[in-house]
Amino acid sequence: WPIKAHYTVELDAERSLAPGVALERDTFEVDTAPFAASVAGSEFYQDPQDQTLKKGVFELRFSHPVDEAQLQRRIALSLADGGGSGIRAPKYTVNYDDNRLKAWIHSAPLALPENGGILKLDVEDGVVSALGGEGTEEALSSSVTLPSLYSVSVDGVDATLVDNERFEPEQVLVLAFNNAMRDTEVNAAVRAWLLPAKDPRRPARDAGEAVDWSQDDVDEAVLKASTPLPLKPVPTEREYVETHSFKFQAPPGRRIYVRVEKGLKAFGGFLLGKPHLSVQTVP
Repeated sequence: WPIKAHYTVELDAERSLAPGVALERDTFEVDTAPFAASVAGSEFYQDPQDQTLKKGVFELRFSHPVDEAQLQRRIALSLADGGGSGIRAPKYTVNYDDNRLKAWIHSAPLALPENGGILKLDVEDGVVSALGGEGTEEALSSSVTLPSLYSVSVDGVDATLVDNERFEPEQVLVLAFNNAMRDTEVNAAVRAWLLPAKDPRRPARDAGEAVDWSQDDVDEAVLKASTPLPLKPVPTEREYVETHSFKFQAPPGRRIYVRVEKGLKAFGGFLLGKPHLSVQTVP
């Protein structure tokens, strides 16, 4: 059917119905669907094999096969850093499915601004179908948020018990990151201390009961009186993973202080911008 066409349908009752049967009405008005386009998705893409390959990807969908040339002349990308300053827009490529009902716009590889930024797609109105007919009446737009250099975060720290291969419970420290991290770099960046049972900053006669340490209670004087806690990395299945575990041994009920040093690098070159500190209870 032609796109966005209006039809008047007339039925000849004498030829289409049995004798004596009457129609309430013998004329109908029909409109076919207009050509429509929409943004189906947008994402920041980090290649899982190549750390340097970062780009923005936008998906467009169409109600009818799109005219490639008419679409591509209406596409524009713009790029700004996290402070809103404009940066030279990247080039792009467009891929289609076999029916030309979907299109994927891939930016060229991006050199990310240190403070992150926004990659924006604009598609002018007037995109038409390869079948002809009227074009789209409204422009399309979408954007992708680009991560900053210091976008690594520690999403969770947990001291727990895990059964080993002999079904014996072992004390394990589990750290979860928002990015895939190399095991050797995490191992070098994570340190732990067994905090003293009582506050070393108070005289022994006034030390009182055991301290229920919180993160804010721990300063250099407390750490100096603490015992470094050996951590044994649990091997990972891949070189880069989001969750890392360490075995340790400490008296149950005591508190341990965990520090992940700043500068820890994730896959893709992203960094932990400041130390992550946590206090956990030994299970």
